[in-house]
Amino acid sequence: MTIDPWVNRDSYGKNGPCPGLSILVLGESSYTKGKHGVRGAPLPPDWNQRIIGSFLEKGDDLTIKRATDVFYATPLTDRGQERKFWQSTAFANFIQMDMGEPGKRPRKREWLVGQQAFQQYLLELRPQFVLAVGFGLWDNLPDKCRQEHHFSVKPPRGPTGVERPCLLYPNGNGSALVCGIRHTSRGFSHEVWSRWVMASIAEAARLHQIVCRGGR
Repeated sequence: MTIDPWVNRDSYGKNGPCPGLSILVLGESSYTKGKHGVRGAPLPPDWNQRIIGSFLEKGDDLTIKRATDVFYATPLTDRGQERKFWQSTAFANFIQMDMGEPGKRPRKREWLVGQQAFQQYLLELRPQFVLAVGFGLWDNLPDKCRQEHHFSVKPPRGPTGVERPCLLYPNGNGSALVCGIRHTSRGFSHEVWSRWVMASIAEAARLHQIVCRGGR
């Protein structure tokens, strides 16, 4: 069973960084805290909703904060702007199983299950732009229907010197442009990756014939 995404159906895609462009932020994996965290157990069906709900309430999740800010030239300082962003943006984790504790990496089977979930999220949400948070996630996106998409702006190189260009995947109503960034948990540069994300957003808007005026 695919974990339910965070999404507000009434305002999805309406008032985000590029109003009219539907956006999915795709996290890699997660773990439940306390005694209930069991490595490899299915995450609760509402776990994605809990992650964003908790961030909007407390604002203390740096990984989510950076994944929000990367859509803008300068980090958001107004909690109201963060709420506006997440009322228009969907969120889901790729890995459907509990990692048990911080720092654990997904196993091959968990990546494969995540690929199936990703395809379901594409068909359910029909995002026109997907932010893939983490190089490990980008590297494990499905090969099926995967098409590299190059445009005038080149992606930043990761620590190993590898360039990860945007990808195109069918979403049931055209295509989704997938942009990969370094994971926002550590060693993350807002200046470097926000330029890439904003350029990719502009390219997605161009592909979908949307005039992107910015929604901040």
